[in-house]
Amino acid sequence: MIDGPRKPRPSVAPAKPATVAKPPPKARPSTPPPAKKFNDAYSTGRARALQQKTTGFTATSTTKGGTSITPADGGISLSANGSFSTELKNAKGYGVSFGVSAQASVVTKNETKDGVTSFSVSTDASVSITGGANTPQAGLTVGHTEGIKASYEVRMPEAAAKGVNPATVSPFDPMSMPTGTVITMNGSQYSTNEFKATFKNLALATKVTNESGVSVAVEKTGATTVRVTAGPTAAIDAYNGVGVDFGVAGVMLGRNDKLASATLKTAEFDLATPEGKAAYNDFLANGTLPKDNGKGISNVATIEKLDYSSQTRLDANLGPLEISLGGAQNTGARVETTLPDGTKSVSVDLQYSGNVPMNITQKFDKNGKEILSERRYTYSLQADDNNTQLLNVAITGDVNKAQSGPVKPGQTVTMQFTEEQMRQYMTMTQKASDAGMGYDELDVLVKDYDDKLINSPEDFALALGRNLNGGDYAQAERMFNISDAADGQYDGEYTKLPGTFVVS
Repeated sequence: MIDGPRKPRPSVAPAKPATVAKPPPKARPSTPPPAKKFNDAYSTGRARALQQKTTGFTATSTTKGGTSITPADGGISLSANGSFSTELKNAKGYGVSFGVSAQASVVTKNETKDGVTSFSVSTDASVSITGGANTPQAGLTVGHTEGIKASYEVRMPEAAAKGVNPATVSPFDPMSMPTGTVITMNGSQYSTNEFKATFKNLALATKVTNESGVSVAVEKTGATTVRVTAGPTAAIDAYNGVGVDFGVAGVMLGRNDKLASATLKTAEFDLATPEGKAAYNDFLANGTLPKDNGKGISNVATIEKLDYSSQTRLDANLGPLEISLGGAQNTGARVETTLPDGTKSVSVDLQYSGNVPMNITQKFDKNGKEILSERRYTYSLQADDNNTQLLNVAITGDVNKAQSGPVKPGQTVTMQFTEEQMRQYMTMTQKASDAGMGYDELDVLVKDYDDKLINSPEDFALALGRNLNGGDYAQAERMFNISDAADGQYDGEYTKLPGTFVVS
């Protein structure tokens, strides 16, 4: 265990008009006009009558949310009174199609910055259901609703945006989204129409108080694949990447200081498969995200994040690791991702006072046992004119590369160690500490407060990030000295430090 650092108005009926004789009815043409396509038919009463004649269904009413269609024989109906019908919900996405009218779409806030084009869309959406796998009248249209108000934010790569009409990009037709596009839908904008129940169910699944506080990110990950992630609006807003794998959601959450806790649900759908397309439509209609991977469905996961304050212990579900955050400026965040098979991955971000930030990632099997070979320790240093040469020598083990090494001022050096590499680094540090030369700052890395030698890689890893004077320059200087005396002597013979170093 490592302890904290040392230091209405009333209604009036109109007067009835005088009785006027009705003109005789006009003769109907012997040949009826050609029927229009179904999607165009609902703009006029004439078209609705045509629909009744050709399919046996009649429009019984038009509501604020859209048109309610009832079969003439009293069969399946579609209600638009604030939620989708039972028939649509029970269809589980099969035979269900959503769409928007580009002519009715309004695009605002269109701007491009840093290679990303962003804009907002307000539009009228529609939904239809035809007899399919779970409906009795195969191939017949049994319901159609129009005029559902929808709003969403779109972000896409600048290059893709140049050849796209923004009004046609829609989460209701994800094939309209260029790869790399991310669309976010805020539940507060859907609390008065058919999608209210969708967001309500998503809120329940992600532990949000009500539907107004939950949002959804729809990301086009490939030519036919789309990833959906739902959770608290603050968490979804924090995701500003375009074309970035949402598998790094754990890192995104861990670095969002404004979000104390969150639960996210995510899944990827292959729209080229009937199963994937149906599951995506079911998500839109019911707010249901898959619990398991399957045909057309992959990367199902639950992501949970929790922040820790200075005085909170961070030892839950971390295997042998015990972490203490004593001190006013110490921060930590833990993100756990659970897969359908019960396996988990955990990511912990830590920063003690002004020291370099560190991250620990772990993986656990379905029985909760850590897979130690998968553990990683990561630190990030900022290079400048003062520490660049020290870093180059430690990373290469060659003093002649102090100026010509891979690190340049202004860059970020990310160091990552496996469990075994951290053990090697610990042993090298112990030898450098024993070598002396008055460099007693290495002692605090290899000894505990009882002056006993630290013998576990995890305790040593925490000491690297925990102890005072662990800023960018101090860490680089320590690395330089450890490299020099890794063989037990400060003799100018440098050793390349273990680990993986990435310069960016």
